Amino acid sequence: MRTSKPLKVLYKLTEECLALSNKLNIPLGLESKEFFDYSYYIRAIIDSPITINPKELTSINTGLHIIITDPCYEVIVNSHINLLKSKGLAIFPCSYYNYGNEIVVLLYNYSDKIQSINPCEKIGLLSFREVIMVEANNIDTVYKDSEYILNTLIKKSDYLCKSKDHNWVQKEKISTKIIISPELQSEINSTRVVKNSCYLCIGEDEGLKSSIVVKKGSTVTIKKIKKKEWRKVITNEGQTGWILVTNLETIDPKISQGETIKSLIEKRLK
Repeated sequence: MRTSKPLKVLYKLTEECLALSNKLNIPLGLESKEFFDYSYYIRAIIDSPITINPKELTSINTGLHIIITDPCYEVIVNSHINLLKSKGLAIFPCSYYNYGNEIVVLLYNYSDKIQSINPCEKIGLLSFREVIMVEANNIDTVYKDSEYILNTLIKKSDYLCKSKDHNWVQKEKISTKIIISPELQSEINSTRVVKNSCYLCIGEDEGLKSSIVVKKGSTVTIKKIKKKEWRKVITNEGQTGWILVTNLETIDPKISQGETIKSLIEKRLK
């Protein structure tokens, strides 16, 4: 048995709707046949039958004023599938009313024939949907390497990490802190020579090869280290990617002052 609190919806019928209801002896309004009903028929409140030409859009009054007491919900009006199947008529999706005003739908004739609508004919279904509450924050930086840097994203919303209800945020924040040894830290911003021609990877995985080729003998600068066997590098052309450390070698420290990196590379390529 459901124990959820019911949504309270207020509605009022127009004078035209009440008059048509009495004339045709058809009960109108949001009357529930079952306790857990959540959708209701809406009908065409018109004095006489109207015709709708092919590919024509016609506004139809429904005689319903709706007010939702909970701001976390909204009114949804959908097409009546039987009407669509039998006549090719469907409610055209758009924002067509404000809360408290009479619901007026736009009925579109998708068929190639002239179709008609009779007074009080069922034309759609009315239901209610919970609205997700969203808080959007503008951030200062977009990271080109597509890595999620939590510390930056929460500059203007620190309450997320302080809340006891957001333990997952704390865990993700901790997981982004990677501690590397001083030996590996010293490699950051150092220059290396490519030992074997290869593709740079977009991640620390040989199966994630990019289209960027680094040739044997070219130089790269190490920019990041997360795992001992991988290095994120930047080429002289400004291209970045990950490369296995086995494809890199250290520049010989015994190079004389007069000998440049370029001349060393030329020697090794001979």
